[in-house]
Amino acid sequence: MDGGYSLYQNSSGGRGERDFHQLAHSIGSSIQKISKNVTSMQRMVHQLGTPQESSDLKSQLRQLQHYTQQLVKDTNDNIKELSKINTSVPSEKQQWKMQKERLTEEFTTALTSFQEVQRLEAQKEKEDIKRAKQASGRVALNMAKFFFRWIWRSEYETVRAADRAERSTGNEAGPATRRARAERTGRAGAGNQTIGE
Repeated sequence: MDGGYSLYQNSSGGRGERDFHQLAHSIGSSIQKISKNVTSMQRMVHQLGTPQESSDLKSQLRQLQHYTQQLVKDTNDNIKELSKINTSVPSEKQQWKMQKERLTEEFTTALTSFQEVQRLEAQKEKEDIKRAKQASGRVALNMAKFFFRWIWRSEYETVRAADRAERSTGNEAGPATRRARAERTGRAGAGNQTIGE
């Protein structure tokens, strides 16, 4: 495919039967490569979001996409060039026309499949981003719950230590200790209501 359709021009600048068949053969070969690449891409895309997913898999998928995109562009250019090659031989006109139509149809089918697998890959990428955001939100919520419980537990242990200290001296709980208990109880109730919501 390298070099484009210029490879099929003869020295006189015209096109003939040999040029037509060479270009048609090259186009047919490229269409087969596109279809084969699409099949490989479909297999890779279906592995996204599964235990088989890896950075190597994504890298291979991107490389194959890039190569296939260039192949599609070159093939489309060559199909346009093929349509410009005509013959003055009546027996070849219909044959060439049918071959052009067949190659165009096969290319359109391969291109459609390529576009579909690209859309599927983009959808998988969006789903992966969504799952990552949901997981991040759950982690943040769990951390908030843990932090609240840790503070509540620390205050609870502080009040208990004060109670033990006062009981060891034979004193009842003082105003500061009773107020701390009330504040702790109020915050615990509010915190549990917030988490429950």
